[in-house]
Amino acid sequence: SASYYLKEQAAFKMPSKLYGDFGFTDRWLTSYIHNSEKNLGIMLSGLKGTGKTVAAQLFAINSGLPVIFITSEEYGPDFEAFLSNPVFANSIIFIDEFEKVYRDEEKSNSLLTLMDGMYHTKLIFLLTANDYGRINNRLKNRLNRIKYHKIYDKLDEQTIIDVIGDLLTRPELKPSVL
Repeated sequence: SASYYLKEQAAFKMPSKLYGDFGFTDRWLTSYIHNSEKNLGIMLSGLKGTGKTVAAQLFAINSGLPVIFITSEEYGPDFEAFLSNPVFANSIIFIDEFEKVYRDEEKSNSLLTLMDGMYHTKLIFLLTANDYGRINNRLKNRLNRIKYHKIYDKLDEQTIIDVIGDLLTRPELKPSVL
């Protein structure tokens, strides 16, 4: 039988300035609060460096909920029993770069069992992915598993203008960078 334990990590550190609109994170939290006793699945996927992890961390901070950060491919009945412990009710299960942590589709099925409500839990499953194509197909397109999926395909023009305005050391190059 496997043993699992929690190790306290440093708090998430936000950049000194956030670019773009993160209002969607407030809507997700409101949905969770008013969603009776069900789990909530959130997926942020797309290009590396477009703000998925920052958005996920901001959501976690704003929620005020405990966060369980999963960094290795854990699975099986012992893992399911650990995460379904009532002490973790109203917690966030955060898996950054899900497709890298859960490379084996069969091993990720333990999470699907939890997400489906096979156990009486009220958790938020917060997942990020750079390569959505490598995500377990059983996880995709199932509203009871992933209710919100935000795709990061490119930065919007205003965000690019803001970043360039703040970080470009030679303003005369702005037109060529844009």
